[in-house]
Amino acid sequence: MVMTFVLAACGNSKGSSGNSDEDVEYAIIGNYVYQNADGGNTDEDGVAWYLYIDAETKFHLVGVKNYENAAPSIRIDEGQVVSVNGYSLDCAFVPYQMFTQYLHHGSADEEITSTVKSITQETISEYIDKTGDEFFTIQLNRTSNDVLNSGTFSVSGEGISLGWGSWQ
Repeated sequence: MVMTFVLAACGNSKGSSGNSDEDVEYAIIGNYVYQNADGGNTDEDGVAWYLYIDAETKFHLVGVKNYENAAPSIRIDEGQVVSVNGYSLDCAFVPYQMFTQYLHHGSADEEITSTVKSITQETISEYIDKTGDEFFTIQLNRTSNDVLNSGTFSVSGEGISLGWGSWQ
């Protein structure tokens, strides 16, 4: 599955934290691919994640879980970027109804979507109760000025899974 987003680059300061190349201009807007601690692009649930940041105020996450004998499951989240510190973004969970949309095996399934939203809300509430944080942090590694391939991202914080329980 190929996902393409059209976007515009912004900013012009160089050498900010998160860049791996001095020629890369500072910007958070762009398309990023998830990178785990081992350098791979899937999380502990075997899901590949893609991130699009637009207008420096909104994030869009797409998780794709492939199966051998079935169409992939796709999770789509969007939410607000609350604050930016270099390439570290604090992202809000709420409102839940905008945070999660879920497509299962190539077609929308309202019952599964409702179940996933409920699981997500419970998991996020437990996370907030445990940490006191009403947001999670995405760390960008901008490696390119290419508007369709800006670099990689990871999620900061202990015990955070971008699936928020939905893959169980």
